Amino acid sequence: MLYRITADHGVSEVPETSVVDEALYEKDVEGWVAAKPELLGEPLLIIGRQVALDEGKDRIDLLALDKAANLVVIELKRDLMAGAADLQALRYTAQVSQWTHEDVRRQAEGYWKGQKPERGTFAQEVESFCDAGFEVNADQRFILAGRDLRPRLGTVVLWLRKHAVDVRVVAVGVLKDGDRLYLKPQVVIPVPSEDKLRPAVWVGSSDKPWLVDGQQWHLEQRCSVKGRKIVEALIALIAAAVPDADGPNWNQKQYISWKAGGKNWLAIYTQANQATLDIAGFSVGPAEVADQLGLAVFKGDAELSEKLALGSSVGPGSGEGWLRIIIKPVKDFDETRVAAFSTVLQQAWLGFTGQPTSVALTEPAEG
Repeated sequence: MLYRITADHGVSEVPETSVVDEALYEKDVEGWVAAKPELLGEPLLIIGRQVALDEGKDRIDLLALDKAANLVVIELKRDLMAGAADLQALRYTAQVSQWTHEDVRRQAEGYWKGQKPERGTFAQEVESFCDAGFEVNADQRFILAGRDLRPRLGTVVLWLRKHAVDVRVVAVGVLKDGDRLYLKPQVVIPVPSEDKLRPAVWVGSSDKPWLVDGQQWHLEQRCSVKGRKIVEALIALIAAAVPDADGPNWNQKQYISWKAGGKNWLAIYTQANQATLDIAGFSVGPAEVADQLGLAVFKGDAELSEKLALGSSVGPGSGEGWLRIIIKPVKDFDETRVAAFSTVLQQAWLGFTGQPTSVALTEPAEG
């Protein structure tokens, strides 16, 4: 409830109304959220409105990126959230889970085109908005927003959250004071007090083992014997070629990182039988780096089966200046390639920091 205070210390309620009572529509609610996405209880970067899916048969009200660069499907209702809203949002979220980095970039830049003030490139906007170490569309979630929540739908949402589906529900109240309308958004799921009442995770808790012993987590839990050999060879190579980098940092769930000036420069995503490097600082494309390393090139939009069929390979990374190198056999770090890998790392470091490493640039071995 909102209260009006007058000069003579009088207090009176500002009456509630609704989008329906004010003859407003879902497009009006869309406009409010698109202009101020923080209404939904968190910072969001809107990248689409009425986004067409399945050849136009479906449309997402709003599509956004969160601070981790995960895609967020936003479904808005002008009245009660009920019926098949959960299934509708789930279907849309499943569909965008298949989007590549390039799909997300095209969607965002198409939506931003012609907006005032003028937006930067996708890479610039995401780098500015997202937290360090982000990966575009690594995960997906959805938000439901409307006047209130039907109990049956609330039961479904709580069940989804229990099974690790990230869902948020926001009740958007409307109040009217004369000819002025006010919005009163409230996050109802998860319960706002839930995080405050839950004890903080102690660093020794097994709930997040990568915070307890990140090295053990990555080398023994996420990697097989084969994967561990690849990761250990990469760590030794990075230490020798670029000793100035701040790392390895082990306390992330999926990757080990090296930083420069507090920003992620290189990450090794640990996997059972291979390792994936994301490296920033390149002024050349995948083909040139693949040629330096004697590896294949993969396309960013290639089918998974096509990528699996390749050996170690180089392709586009998560943004401008980033490349991804997938390493499968540890023999790709034999003596004939060590110098080439060292040179590539040193060149990327120079491109990222503007400073050469404290060791001499490695010259690849001839022949």
